Amino acid sequence: MTTPSTDVTSAALAQELGCDRIMSFQVWCLLANVSATTAKRLIASGRGPKLTHVSERCMGVRVSDHVAWLAQLE
Repeated sequence: MTTPSTDVTSAALAQELGCDRIMSFQVWCLLANVSATTAKRLIASGRGPKLTHVSERCMGVRVSDHVAWLAQLE
């Protein structure tokens, strides 16, 4: 799988990857066009998308949660 481009629309992303697909935290940062530090700050303050913990040390963002987060920003 290739890393999603930051200019991909949320509808195209959801269709290509599937709504339940989990992106790694780093891929989500690239897609959201924010640094890891800013992303962690957004999530800690409750203004970011919901995180999904895949394991104790691995977290990511579901495509559907990313799409919902983008809709909330509009």
